Amino acid sequence: MKRSEERKQFLSCITTTAVEGGIGYWAAVQKYRWKDREDDVYAAIITDEGQTYLIDNDVIATGIKHILLGDEGYCKVNQRILQTVKEANRENDASNIDAEIADCIVQAGTMNEIVYA
Repeated sequence: MKRSEERKQFLSCITTTAVEGGIGYWAAVQKYRWKDREDDVYAAIITDEGQTYLIDNDVIATGIKHILLGDEGYCKVNQRILQTVKEANRENDASNIDAEIADCIVQAGTMNEIVYA
C-alpha cells in the first residue's frame, strides 16, 4: 500500500524524535540519514547487547500497529501512551509524540515488544 506524503512525514517525525531523544539509553546510532524527502529518513542502531536494527517508516508503522493491538501483552503500554498513539495515528500528527512514546514505538517495531522501560 502506498503511503500518502502526510503519512510518510508523520512516520519520519517519529523516527527523528526517537533517534534524537528517545532511544539513547539502550542503543547507539551508527548511521542516521535525514533528508527533505520522508522516504530517505532512516537510522541504523546497535543496542547495548550488540543487536543491530534499521529504523525506517516501515518499522515505525509496525511499532504503532503493535502498540495499538497490544499484541498479546508484549507491547502493552500505559493508557497515556496508548491514547496519544491512537490520536496521533488517526490524525497523522506527531506533535504529541514525545521521546518516551517514540522510544516505545521503535522498540515495538524492532523487537516486537517493549524491552526497555
